[in-house]
Formats: sequence, structure tokens, C-alpha cells
Amino acid sequence: MPRKRVLVLSGGAPNLTLMSGALLALHDQGVTFDVISMSGAGAVVGLSYLAPKGLTPVEALRNTINFGVSDAIYSILPINYKVFFKGGALSDAFRNLWRKLPPVQYAEHQYGMSPAQKLESDLLLLAGSMVTPCDLNFFDQGICAHVPFIEDIVDFRKLNRLKSPDCFLNAYRVDTKQVVEFEGPEIDIRHFRAAFSFPYLYAPYEIDGCFYYEAAAFTGLNLIRLALDPRLDIKYVDNPDDDAWRFIIFDVLGSDVVHPARNLMDAYSQSIIFPIVGNAEKEISIFQEWVTTGDLDLLPPHEKLQKAIVRLADDQARAAANARALRVVAALQTLGTPALAQALGLSPAAAGAMGTSQLVKALGICPEPLVPDIEKPYLVNFYVPPEEEPYVLDWSRSNLERLFDIGYESGRIFVQENPDILLP
Repeated sequence: MPRKRVLVLSGGAPNLTLMSGALLALHDQGVTFDVISMSGAGAVVGLSYLAPKGLTPVEALRNTINFGVSDAIYSILPINYKVFFKGGALSDAFRNLWRKLPPVQYAEHQYGMSPAQKLESDLLLLAGSMVTPCDLNFFDQGICAHVPFIEDIVDFRKLNRLKSPDCFLNAYRVDTKQVVEFEGPEIDIRHFRAAFSFPYLYAPYEIDGCFYYEAAAFTGLNLIRLALDPRLDIKYVDNPDDDAWRFIIFDVLGSDVVHPARNLMDAYSQSIIFPIVGNAEKEISIFQEWVTTGDLDLLPPHEKLQKAIVRLADDQARAAANARALRVVAALQTLGTPALAQALGLSPAAAGAMGTSQLVKALGICPEPLVPDIEKPYLVNFYVPPEEEPYVLDWSRSNLERLFDIGYESGRIFVQENPDILLP
């Protein structure tokens, strides 16, 4: 069987054009994917590429630079009013009328415009943002409206009909406190808004009575849960073989986003991105260790027992232990640690403190030392020149253009240094 390639697009904005540039470079060099996983701003890049509306995938990736604000405006008002909109019912009502005006619709679609036309369009959009009424108050859950422009750049009906690659979009479900993966055929505007609802900026988004936040706020890449997802059906083996899965990670959440703040807006942007950077770096390190060793203690809580059970030989001598373990897994997923403690005859504190190895032993399970059938992950490294680092979180159009070019060059170098990535 040929190797399967998984592209992982992380959270992070406005440096999302690093990802769109790198993805275009891989596309131009013939790299294809079997699975594309998206978090936060990575969803804008991934969905624009998979199901662009009115543009080709190449055009859609290049169009991401138009999320930026013309430099002449941004130098005076360093706020991206083209991406972040005032929240509240009054604002929504005004915006629904405003965006129906032909000049506004023209201004919102800037692909192919000259710099002068883009500046003129940005001025019109600024005027609309300034006159938009706002009834935001202390009791609101977020300061911005849920991304109203995404339907203009993504064709969700096309996405639902897409046969390949498989795509996953993750979000954090508040009631279960778990990251969930939405899959291509089910993804619509609601799932995107759920996956893009960063705390404080946006209120948690409701789908079928459940509330969601952006998963990147909790886990920047969701690597292990993605690899454990039964829909991917990744096996456990003694050593990864010739058809091992390949994870290609676009991680734009490196330490180059950390710098002395230039102003209050820059400080605010960094306050949002700092914890995501820390989570992503830790997550990549853990994923690399798990892929190498198969250590169960590195897995998220519920998946630990599930994978320990999957790795058992299916014989009668272990049937009772398997059945007991399955009951404990079900209890964990519904009732949490107290149910686990009751199943094992332990106090809740003792059960909660147990590592997976101890837990497996208590259940009478002895898993074999196997590893997931995944090659060592490929990381696309983005080199931002030191003189550019203080501006990496700016929403100016020139910054987004520079980051796009850096991303494209990074993607080109990645394929040059890893020619085997092109092999089937």
C-alpha cells in the first residue's frame, strides 16, 4: 500500500499566510494529501484550498494576503476591521444591510485589484466598520461577531461533496471538555464558527445544544487525538513499515512570534498567542516521543485505556480483562474518575493519580510494546528574519505578503530537503 500523507495546519493568525504560502509551494511541486487536519486560523487556509468559492485553489491561497489592511491605514489604525467585526444583534442587523450594497460587495473581493483599488476598498470598509452601531455590554461573552465573511470565500457544498482528501476540523466542546473532530461531509458554516471561536474574542458557538470554542486555545495541533481517531485506522506495529503514515506539520506557532511589544495592540496580540505557542511546542515534542516509543502514558486520558485494549491479543484468557476494561472506558467517558475508582475499588484521589501503566496493570492487562505505524513527523520550518520578527503579528497587507513569500520559500526548501515526500 502507498504511504498516506496527513497535512496538519495549526492555529495562529495573522501569520496564517505562512501556511498558505507553504501549502502553495507544496501544491506547485506536486505534493498531495490523503488527510488535511485544521485548527483555528489553519481552517481558513485549508478550507480555502479545498473548496474555494469563485477562485481556483491557487488563487484562493494567494487571496489570503487580502485579509490584511492597506499599510497607509494600518500605520494609523493598527486594527484589522476586515476580519474582526463588532458583536451584538444591532451590529449584525446593520451589517446584513451594509454588505448587500454593490460597492461594499465589490470592496470585499480584492483578488486581482491594484494597490490603489485595494486602498480605496479598505477605506470604504473602514467607513462601514466605524458607522456600525454596537450594543456590546458587560454581560456579553465575546467582543466580536462570529466571522461573517467565511461564506464568501469557502463553498461548503463543494466541501461536503469532496471525495479526497479527507478533512478534519477540530473544536473544543465545553460540556465534555474534549477536543472533537468534525469531518468533511458534515462541516458547514456552523462548524467553522465553532472551530474559530477563540475565548474573549468570540462567544462560544452553539451547535445542536452544545457549545464550542476554538481547539487551538487548548491544543494547537491536536496531533495525538487525530492519530488515534478510528476514522484514520492507524495500526500498531513493531516498527513503522513501508506504508507508514506521514504527518506533515505546518506549525507557525514558533518562538519567533515572541518579542518586546511595540505598542498596546502588539502586546494584546502576544497575550493571546503566548499560551498557544507553549501548547504547540509541548504537543509536538510529546507526539514525536509517542511515535518513537508508543508510550501509553503520553496519551490523553480516555484514549490510554482504549489503545491498551486494542493492542491486546484477542484470546480467551484475556477476554474477562478486556470486558472489564471496556466497562471502565465507558464509565470514564460518561462519569469520569469517580466511576473509574468504583470499578477498581480505589478512592477517587488514588484513581485520578494513577498513570496508565499502573491502570493497565490494575485491570489485569499487559499490552505489547508496539508503536503507531507513523514515520517520524515532518516539520516545515518557517524562518522569519530577525528584523521581521517584531512585525510577525501585524495585520498590515505588506506583512501578510512578506509572510506569504517566506512561507512559499519554506515550502520549496522543505520539498527540496525531503524529496522522499514525493514518493508514493
